[in-house]
Amino acid sequence: MTNKLTLFLFFISGGLYAQQTTDIVKTIELKEINFYSYKKTDSIENIPAACSAFAAGVIEKNAIDAPTKLTGMTPNFYMPGYGAKLTSAIYIRGVGSRMNDPAVGLYVDNIPYLDKSMYDFDFYNLAGIEVLRGPQGALYGRNTMGGIINIYTPSPLSQQGTKFFLLYGNGNTLQSNFAYSDKPAENIGVSASMTYKKSDGFFTNRFTNTPAGALQSFGLRLRLDWKINDYWQLNYIISGESSRQNGYPYGLASAQGNAGDSISYNDESSYVRQWLVNSLYVQYRGGGYTIASATSYQYFDDAMKMDQDFRPDNLFTLGQLQRQHAFTQEIVAQSVGEGRYQWLFGTFGFYKGLATDAPVTLKKDFFDRLIFSQIPPSAPVKLWVVDDCYSSGRYTTPSFGISLFHQSTFRRFLFDKLTATAGVRFDYEKISINHATYALDFPVQGTMTIPRPPYTVTPLDYRIGVNVSGEDEQSFLQFSPKFTLNYELTAGNRVYVSVSRGYRAGGYNFQLFSDVLQSELETLAKTPETQTKNTTVDAGLIAYKPEYSWNYEAGARAAFFRNRLRAEASLFYIDSRDQQITQFVPSGLGRMMKNAGQSQSYGAEISLRGSINNFSATVNYGYTHAAFLQYGDSIKIDNQQQPVSVDYRGKYIPFVPRHTLSAGAEYVFEFRHVWLERLTVGAQYTGLGKIYFTESNDAVQDFYGLLDASVTVEKNKFSITAWGKNMTSAVYNLFYFNGINGNSFAQQGLPLQFGIALRKKL
Repeated sequence: MTNKLTLFLFFISGGLYAQQTTDIVKTIELKEINFYSYKKTDSIENIPAACSAFAAGVIEKNAIDAPTKLTGMTPNFYMPGYGAKLTSAIYIRGVGSRMNDPAVGLYVDNIPYLDKSMYDFDFYNLAGIEVLRGPQGALYGRNTMGGIINIYTPSPLSQQGTKFFLLYGNGNTLQSNFAYSDKPAENIGVSASMTYKKSDGFFTNRFTNTPAGALQSFGLRLRLDWKINDYWQLNYIISGESSRQNGYPYGLASAQGNAGDSISYNDESSYVRQWLVNSLYVQYRGGGYTIASATSYQYFDDAMKMDQDFRPDNLFTLGQLQRQHAFTQEIVAQSVGEGRYQWLFGTFGFYKGLATDAPVTLKKDFFDRLIFSQIPPSAPVKLWVVDDCYSSGRYTTPSFGISLFHQSTFRRFLFDKLTATAGVRFDYEKISINHATYALDFPVQGTMTIPRPPYTVTPLDYRIGVNVSGEDEQSFLQFSPKFTLNYELTAGNRVYVSVSRGYRAGGYNFQLFSDVLQSELETLAKTPETQTKNTTVDAGLIAYKPEYSWNYEAGARAAFFRNRLRAEASLFYIDSRDQQITQFVPSGLGRMMKNAGQSQSYGAEISLRGSINNFSATVNYGYTHAAFLQYGDSIKIDNQQQPVSVDYRGKYIPFVPRHTLSAGAEYVFEFRHVWLERLTVGAQYTGLGKIYFTESNDAVQDFYGLLDASVTVEKNKFSITAWGKNMTSAVYNLFYFNGINGNSFAQQGLPLQFGIALRKKL
């Protein structure tokens, strides 16, 4: 994770501007074949919503090589690169998710990625990125209540040639990208792109003296575009990625010094992932309308291993192995042209088959330190004793859904320059679970009598087992409306207001089954006989409901001084109900999802971009106040046997930065010498915080800032760049959590990084 943040350049080029609409729109309008989002009924600079857009040149100049790099550059967007690619948490305007289904949608070339385990992948050879902030339920449906990220790759019908990129930096960081595109016929284009990344990381596991956070990944994309005739066009894309990470760089948060200096654990921790996406896009353009079909097959499998106590102790380990096969199909028909009325109709369907294995091993130290040591010296107590307890769970959770949606746009509505848009979407979704969790043939070595220390053990010899199995299903029917008013003051200057509803799908918790096993094993172990118990769990305990929200927004876009200065500002208020919150399971052996009442989020965003001659500068700022209105819980404190009720009303929502800020500038020196054409000097500052890590708000990362800088020399189509990141060596935490053994852990942000990069353009 650390390495992919170290690309060749981080700076502006008229470009750090998070609202870089001009280049994107120009690309859309001028390309011979257009595979940009077919759900737009207007150009991106005219849509009545907060949108950050990045053209290909901006992506390259700012080294946006992963979705995490959009943090700061997009107001109120936060995607921390902690843990592993599995943990792809994205927050927009205080709405986000650390587990299960995402709250922000991701589309690549008009194909939705259904599982957030695929979200954190390497960016290379892109044509553009859009980030729509706020619920997008009317057009995009499920799991877009925070917003949408649209990613587009270039058509080989629009550009041909070869380009490559090579980077080397400290931490033994290596990255290489290659892209080739050609037109074997006038109406057929083919392209191949690939990327390779490797890094030893920037932290060390002191116990094993091995890297913590090392990464190696390889990605490949093949594309075929065919303009069949004036009416039909087609493109087929196959892409995939394979990656392996050695992690996780979690150290003691309470240790003297930095958390990065206290990383020390003994059991293997790693994450391995492979995924593949096949997509087919077909479009028919008739007289005044288009019909488009987007079809995909998605596959991924991964394996996570984790030393869950993150210390040299033998407490417990867990794993997670996932395998998914998914299919999506979307058909959209919409009007084209400049008519007063524009319309869009669509239907979407998906099937996702997900199988998960979740093995857990409780070791001897777990029982000795965390169970036996906490029993008070009172009346005699009989307990079971064992060295290791291995359990496993297999969960199959297939889901499918179908949607119908429509959007109407009325220009010159009531007034000449007023545009009204109304949209609605109906979603039906069904998810089921078939589960089997077991700890079988489990030896009980003795009972422990504890009248007072020292403890005495009476040897026993019998075996017990527990098997928890069952199945359940639940379905959801959602209604997602959207209303906007957009008033054009003058060409390029407009104000808008909008109201929209978003929702996030419900599902099931796997982690609760480990608690059921532990409870049943404790009961069986107190009866001195060999037996195996088959039991079930109430579905109401493992299921959680959908989350939904209403978003109210007002914004404006303006251009000044003959477009030398562009500005965008927005205000928003979000009311979320049945909010899905990540919690520890009662035993502390994992995390679960729970619906937690109501929360609100409100704030403001502003983006500025200015340029004069060879100088350009940008500023992006977002403020979010996200807090619970209703949320109570029961937790265990210290050695108390009974849970204690707590009320988090008024507390800030965890993992949501109060402020996001980016400010950058660059200056281009032009020369006429034969050996040098252009020298570019750039710098960027990114700031984030405060960030609370717990619902009780007792762990916080204060506002911190990162300074990056670069110098680039260009000649013809070649450039070489010297770059540096976190030039002030700022120390900050990306992640914080409480462990089961009373320790608190954190992942420290990346230290100073520097290197050199070589690029050859088309």
